[in-house]
Order: sequence, then C-alpha cells, then structure tokens
Amino acid sequence: MNPLTPNALLIWLALPLAYAALVPSIRAMTQPGMPEDRAEKRALALMLLPFLIGGALLIGARFVPIALPEFVALDLAGPYPSDLGHGHAERVEDGPWTPSPVSLILAGYFGVALFKFGQLAWGRWRLYRIASSARPSGLEEDVDLTADLSVPVISGRGRILMPSKLAETLDRASLDLIVSHERRHDARGDQRYFVGLAALDAIFWFHPGLRWQTARCRLAAELDCDETVCAEHPELRKTYADLIVKTLHNAAGHALPCAPAVFSPRTKGEFGMRLTKIMRPRTGARKSWGLPLAALSALPLIVGQLALAEQASVQLVVAPVEEGRVTSRFGIRHDPFNPKGAQRSNHLGVDVAGPSGTPIRAAGAGVVTFAAYDGAYGYRIDIQHADNIVTRYAQLLRVDVEVGDRVIPGQTIAPMGNSGRSTATHLHFEVVVDGTRVDPESLVPAVERSLPRKRD
Repeated sequence: MNPLTPNALLIWLALPLAYAALVPSIRAMTQPGMPEDRAEKRALALMLLPFLIGGALLIGARFVPIALPEFVALDLAGPYPSDLGHGHAERVEDGPWTPSPVSLILAGYFGVALFKFGQLAWGRWRLYRIASSARPSGLEEDVDLTADLSVPVISGRGRILMPSKLAETLDRASLDLIVSHERRHDARGDQRYFVGLAALDAIFWFHPGLRWQTARCRLAAELDCDETVCAEHPELRKTYADLIVKTLHNAAGHALPCAPAVFSPRTKGEFGMRLTKIMRPRTGARKSWGLPLAALSALPLIVGQLALAEQASVQLVVAPVEEGRVTSRFGIRHDPFNPKGAQRSNHLGVDVAGPSGTPIRAAGAGVVTFAAYDGAYGYRIDIQHADNIVTRYAQLLRVDVEVGDRVIPGQTIAPMGNSGRSTATHLHFEVVVDGTRVDPESLVPAVERSLPRKRD
C-alpha cells in the first residue's frame, strides 16, 4: 500500500496527529498543576501509540487481511469510473516535470527535520568534545571542570561537567546540591532519555502538541531530580532554591536539549514551578482523570485506523487463476476476430485460458462494485480496492457475488466461462489504477501455475 494515498495518510499520520493535539487539551482541562514524571512519560507514550499502530497496520495490510465486523468497517468504495467502457486506455503525454504540492511539502518537512537532527548531532558531538577536554575537579571522583559550559551537565559516560566559573563562585554545600541533582539524572538514564526527546522534537517539529509534551517530560525529569536533592538535604531547600534563582539569568537557555542539566528548562514559568515545588513540597499525590480520559479517547481513533486498514489490507497478491495458460497479454495484438486480416487492436487486459468452470479468485481484498452481464464483456465482476485500484474479471460463466459484497484475497467469485465477445473459454482480467488501465501483470500474476501450451 502506498503510504501517501489518502487512506494511508489517514491511518498513519492525520488521525494520530489529531489525537496528539487532543491529548494536551484533555490533560490541561483535567490535570492542572505540577507534572509528574511517570504520568508524563505515559502521556507521551499514549500520544505516540497511534503512530506505531498506524505504521504496523500499513505494513501488515500488505500481508494479512483484516476482517472486521460489518458495523465497524467503513464503506470507502467510491463509484466505478464512468469512462471505463470498451475503448482504449486513457493516455497521459509526458511533459515537463513540475513538483507536486505533496512533494514540496515532503521536501520542506524533511529539510527542517534534517536541520533539527543536525543540531542534535552537533550538540552531542560538542558535548563529547567538552567531556574529552575537561579536567578533574578534585571535588568528587565523577566531577570534571570545564570552561566551555555555562551550566552543569551530565555526560554520556556519567561524568558531571561543572563550569569552572560556577565552581569558583559557589560554596561547597551548593556544589554538593548540584552534584546530587546530576547524579540523579545519571541514575535515571536521562542521557539517553533526553536524546530521545530531542529526536522526537526533530521528527515532530511542526506539531506543537507533541513538542509541548516533550517539554513537560523534561520538566518532570527536573522536578524529580529536585525532589531527590531536597529529600537528601531537607535542611537546604532554601539554599537550593536560592541557587536556582542566582544562576537563572546566566544559565537559562544555555543547556543543550540533548543533555540533562540542572537548569535545562528554558522558561521562567518552568523555573517558577520548580521553585514552588522545592519550597512547598507536595504531601500527597492528587488523583487526576486526565490520563485515563486521554487513553479512553484513543479507542475511537484505533477503531477508525482498523476500519481504514481493512479497506487497504492486502492489495493484489493472489493470481485470479490457479492453473491456466496465458493466451493474450496486455498491449497491441492481432485482432482475434479478424485472424486473416492485418488489423491490430489494443488489448486492455490479460487472457487466461482453462477448462470451463475453473474457479476465478479475487486478486485482493475489496468491495464488489459491478456483478452482472455486460455485452461484449459477458458476465463481468469489478472489485474496488484501496488506492483507487479496480480489478475486472470478464467472460465468466456466471457471477457468484453481488454488488456491495466484501471479498478477501483468494476468495472464489465466479467460474471461468465463454460469455460475451469471446472465441473460447477463458478469463479476461483487467486492472484499472486511477481510471487508467494498466498491465495487470505489472501488479500481480494473472495465473499461478502455467499449463503447457497445446500443440497445433
């Protein structure tokens, strides 16, 4: 399934993005106050889950048919194109290439995303270089001094990088508070966690809801580390708060987004929240319905994704005839109704010969949009698939399905016959993509096992 078709975009992008914008609104209305680390991580996972489900459905729909109850499935089969009679296929002349709106949007998205990832890579490389050139501090075994940073950070190897100027201006008690904070980051594994959050910011740079949630996750991590420091040094709460205020003007905004730091939040509002929690610790956890309501709101989204995926499940993967012999392929051929003449005609499908009554199978999952006798086609069945693909089966002995029936790949829909404008028992098989007939064998074999050609 093409991931850029309307149905596919709804499954893996549009619906998940809409849900990711809905979650912050639900939580803001039902869960005011301080972020809690575990709850923020769960909320982020909940916002990302529909993207994972959509991607899995998009991949799985190629191999496994999705069968849903009738009340869940969506009827996405549009009307059969009116210009698909017995004439020639519509041809579009090649012209000068012009970028489509979709290609321009994709180019813009990937351009910004690559720039963001470049910033992330630069930050990691810079942190590595700073850590390599830092010198031992003499304060603690895991603390190094550097003149290249404005704020303390924890390196990828668990070393605490302390700015030299900051170490000179602070007393030992204040330095111990900073070290405790950074050690908590190391124990939590925030080096990798913050890199992951920065990567999500690069991928979803255009989505304010997801970036809001990654900021909440960073703030929740800082609050957790603050709480650990205050629990270890309860008598120094005011000292710790004064330390944050003292370094606010010099430190705010200087921390790398990929490295956990004491002062990594970038807004004064976040600093105010941290100071409030330090000076007024919460005595008991307050229950909130924000996360359960957000999780509950995901159920309709997932049902919609499944219903859309059912229509897209398993494109053309089954040969219409199990055993037969291809007698005429797609393209220009001699007219079989004028064997002695030189007249040539454009054959718009593939003919497969076989015994009368040979089962004809649906090439993929879809909805029957035509099932009746149709002049030169004889008994004919059309099946609408996802991505605006239609398969046509003609010259049948009869039709065994009705308009509106949902079929799965390999389902028998009719027996082979010799109806209509036909010279012998065979299946005439066509594939129509976006209103244009294409070579069926470019998408699916017309016959699974070929029979030996009869001798003349």
